[in-house]
Amino acid sequence: MIVSTFNLGHKAKNGGSKGNPVLRPLAKRMADVGTLTVRLFVNLRRLEYMSDFTEREVEDAFVTWLRKEIWPWDPVPEVYYDPRSLLPEGEESSCLHAKCVVVDDERAFVTSANLTEAAQSRNIEAGVLLEDPPFARQLRRQFESLIDRGYVRRLTRCM
Repeated sequence: MIVSTFNLGHKAKNGGSKGNPVLRPLAKRMADVGTLTVRLFVNLRRLEYMSDFTEREVEDAFVTWLRKEIWPWDPVPEVYYDPRSLLPEGEESSCLHAKCVVVDDERAFVTSANLTEAAQSRNIEAGVLLEDPPFARQLRRQFESLIDRGYVRRLTRCM
């Protein structure tokens, strides 16, 4: 399964449950089906206070936030990001802005919506669910080619 999003944003409100509620069903499915592989493509960015951080320190801060606020469950998906997103402003920096899900090489959901509660419940978004195996396979291959060619990097520490 491929899941790609620009924004994972979620902060538990006043003692509310941890974890992004949009991702909770996927986490449960991963726990129930031990063989399910999920590759999560995210936009990792250098926040203003991180201007002096090394790339590793930015990665570590992201993983800490991800495991505390977004995905506190086990197992954890494979997480990938575009390392160019950490380059200083003005250089060849970029962002991972694609928002889509590919399931079992059968279905693909391509959307403007991020995987946030606001995008799923309040914002005006548009998306299309395609039950088109050739398209789903091609979209999965597109993301896997980013891995194979080294355009995205997997986060492995503390995961």
